[in-house]
Amino acid sequence: MKILAYILFILFFGFVCEAQKPANISITLENSTQLQINHLSLFEKAGNYLLTKQDETHYTLTYNEPIPGILYLNLKPIYITPGDNIQLTWRLVSKTMDEQVDSLLATGVHSGNYIYSNYIMTKKLDSYFPDFDGAKYQKNPLLLYQDLNTFEKVYFNYFDKILTSLQCSPALIGFVKRAEQNQFFFNMIYFENELYKSNNPGLGNFSKTLDDSFLATRFLPGDTHFNFVQENLFKRYLTRLVQIKFKQLTSHADAVALFNYINKYPNAYVREYFLYFLVKEYNSKAKLLNRESLEDSLQTITNVDIKDNLKNYIDF
Repeated sequence: MKILAYILFILFFGFVCEAQKPANISITLENSTQLQINHLSLFEKAGNYLLTKQDETHYTLTYNEPIPGILYLNLKPIYITPGDNIQLTWRLVSKTMDEQVDSLLATGVHSGNYIYSNYIMTKKLDSYFPDFDGAKYQKNPLLLYQDLNTFEKVYFNYFDKILTSLQCSPALIGFVKRAEQNQFFFNMIYFENELYKSNNPGLGNFSKTLDDSFLATRFLPGDTHFNFVQENLFKRYLTRLVQIKFKQLTSHADAVALFNYINKYPNAYVREYFLYFLVKEYNSKAKLLNRESLEDSLQTITNVDIKDNLKNYIDF
């Protein structure tokens, strides 16, 4: 029994040590000497990585996070796993005033995680994407919801095959799918705003469908470690609530109604972001709310990043 316990300990300890190894990426630049590495974080949290320059076209990137993450190399995302040892080449294919064409080449275990952006930036699926200006959508806006859902399924099937063939990590494939899901909502919100501006009679049903679909979606908190797209979606969603459902907060009563709506929002994770963006983006309105009620709501926030950053906009 002691021997079995010892073997299990060795296996577990070995796994932990492997997970804690830094990732080392050797970067070569072709047809350019320009290199930018960025970590996209809503709260401007510094990424735990080190970029070392060897010469004008060769660099070493050391990633020290204990969990996988995404960095942006000249605006192209690379998904890094602790312990990776990758030879990565960024190639500038062509560049004009309007467009830059580039690509990534990689060798090593998990190399597919470093070149997947070559494929997701494709225009091959453009013909499947609905034309928002189509007359049929003006007559029946819910058709757009249906067609966007159809496009999402085509997108999922297409990239599931490609990313699987590249042997990308399942966690990355899941994240790419959720990123497209976020884009689905950005598209829905954009079209809803067009309906609002044109006083389209189908606005009410479309807005309800958007509300129901958004509420039914499971947003993973871990996605904010990769970039801030999910958080920007929450901000954009609150903006559409302000504009379409709460009359642009033109009265104090509208602000109170929005605050009550947020407090009752069933998804606690999303609700905390709604509170954050209410205080940050509509600060003058938020400060006119009942102080005790507002403070009580803010005290329920469990997201440490939100709580720390709220102190820049309000004392509580």
